[in-house]
Amino acid sequence: MKAIARPAAPSHHALERKDMRKDPKNVLPGQPHTDRTGTINHLRLTVTDVTRARDFYQPVMERLGYLLVEESVTRLAWASWAPHGTLHWFIMSVANPDSPNRTHDRYSPGFHHLAWNVGSRDEVDAFYRFLKDRNVPILDPPAEYDYEPGYYAFFFSDPDDLKLEIMHVDVAGSLSYWKRFSEAGAPLKPLEIAEPLFVRAALKSDG
Repeated sequence: MKAIARPAAPSHHALERKDMRKDPKNVLPGQPHTDRTGTINHLRLTVTDVTRARDFYQPVMERLGYLLVEESVTRLAWASWAPHGTLHWFIMSVANPDSPNRTHDRYSPGFHHLAWNVGSRDEVDAFYRFLKDRNVPILDPPAEYDYEPGYYAFFFSDPDDLKLEIMHVDVAGSLSYWKRFSEAGAPLKPLEIAEPLFVRAALKSDG
């Protein structure tokens, strides 16, 4: 008698994910998807010197898989194909020379920092060595952070002192964080390390 093929039982991890809170797009946690709603289309930065910015960012963006697709004396644009099938853009334009804001302050309203994903911890370490060899200012060397379990990153700055980050976290780390959020049933309290430096200083003085 021919055996009847039965569908495989869902794995423990698959069942566990079904118990986690879904996002408004009804995406199953930890699963790749192609819904582009809410994904970031582009980021545009303002820089004091476009030529200097090109020299700094071109090797960084190329290593991240972006191509320089637009260039003029006042504007640069890199683009890369996103998993959902449209382009991701990274754009910069020249600052107004008459602006009273001559330097960047990441603790004033506006841009704080930008983080790029890479595929592994080894890639984080290799990127760190690559930038260090180019004498790029390193703010913090590769280390683990508690933002999500297994979060591994380093920080550096561009010629306008904009803070940048290369990081990796695997699916298990994000799932662990999402499980904790789901079980809490409400927004989690931020970790102290996630707070701005001046807030952390105030917390310590109050303690």
